[in-house]
Amino acid sequence: MSSSADCHARHPDHPLAGGRLVALARDFAAWEIDRFCMRPPTWVAVIRRGTLTHVLAAHDLDDLRAKLQRATAEEDEAKRSDM
Repeated sequence: MSSSADCHARHPDHPLAGGRLVALARDFAAWEIDRFCMRPPTWVAVIRRGTLTHVLAAHDLDDLRAKLQRATAEEDEAKRSDM
């Protein structure tokens, strides 16, 4: 697995600093987001909550955004039901 910088050097057509990535990082600031040069290249988002680590993977930013939205909604629902 390579870092996003290595992947970008080999695949410059994938905009790591593009507007969609910036918006995703802004909208889900608690998550660490990076891209790995696997086959196919994969976007990964990681969040740590205490001793738990939640990892999401997707092949494109749109799919990653959808998964982050679902995970956030599920977490919000779980918090409401705990009240």
